[in-house]
Amino acid sequence: TNSFAHAIFRTFEYPASCIESMLLTTHSTFHIPWWVVIATTTLTIRVLVTLPLHIHLQKNHAKVEVAYSELDTFTKPLEYRIITECRSQGLHIDIANRKLKKAFRKLKD
Repeated sequence: TNSFAHAIFRTFEYPASCIESMLLTTHSTFHIPWWVVIATTTLTIRVLVTLPLHIHLQKNHAKVEVAYSELDTFTKPLEYRIITECRSQGLHIDIANRKLKKAFRKLKD
């Protein structure tokens, strides 16, 4: 088990040493206090990782909103037609819901 733990540790050794080198270089080159180096590095990494992810998620959310609005143009008239047919035939709302689900499945296929 010792060799396994050592292998896991060595996996994370390279990224950790890169970050350590960056922090040491920044601290010694610019003569900035450690707490400023650590805070600035944290903020920089968060902005570099989180901002592109946030932008990507917002674009996807906009696409989903457009798809839902297009879906509504199909589903609302279909729902209205099936419910009015069932009401005119005197059928229970559960039967109308089943027919509506069946119609949605046909649209999906």
